Amino acid sequence: LKLMYVGTKYYGLAWQDPESAPGCETVESKLFEALMKTHLIRDRQSCSYSRCGRTDKGVHAAGNYFALQLRVKPRKEGSAEEAEDYDYPSILNGVLPKDIRVLASARAPAGFDARFSCVYRMYQYYFPLGGENLALMREAAQHFVGEHDFRNFCKMDVENVTNYTRRVLSVSVEGKPGDVGEFAVTGVAFLWHQVRCMAAVLLMVGSGLEEPGVVR
Repeated sequence: LKLMYVGTKYYGLAWQDPESAPGCETVESKLFEALMKTHLIRDRQSCSYSRCGRTDKGVHAAGNYFALQLRVKPRKEGSAEEAEDYDYPSILNGVLPKDIRVLASARAPAGFDARFSCVYRMYQYYFPLGGENLALMREAAQHFVGEHDFRNFCKMDVENVTNYTRRVLSVSVEGKPGDVGEFAVTGVAFLWHQVRCMAAVLLMVGSGLEEPGVVR
């Protein structure tokens, strides 16, 4: 499934146990409610669910991907043909909140995992322009490209992460209409809060508080 969502009112993407985190609605909690309500899955644990990437509280997605096993149409009696799929986007969009939409669905090959089969991930970080030097920000951003230890550009997660090396494929810093700036980054994988930490340092460079070489 390909989903888009406005994350403003959600406590991130990932499902949270309602007993330990009461009242913390997430994008996945709404997605699983819709999947259960439409009887497309039996339960959350048995549908072989995987997600491409997590997003934090208030973060939006224009296209995040999820893999799971969904109910298919019953075969006709005596038919040897493969069972057909339902129109999953239409079914789910009929019960999902308006700020979560299923854009498309497609069958995946056997063994596909939305997280580990992902080739790359793209993030865009938007900020109001306030006189920042975008040329210096671009210069600094180029130091991110390649394979580096990003432990100084993330929120440390010492319990779950031991390798802080990540590969960034491309970066860009551009001005957009409406006095908005965009920092776009493509990479194989990212650490917790890595993109926002990268953006924060670039904004310091753009404001003249740091030199572009601080990224090295």
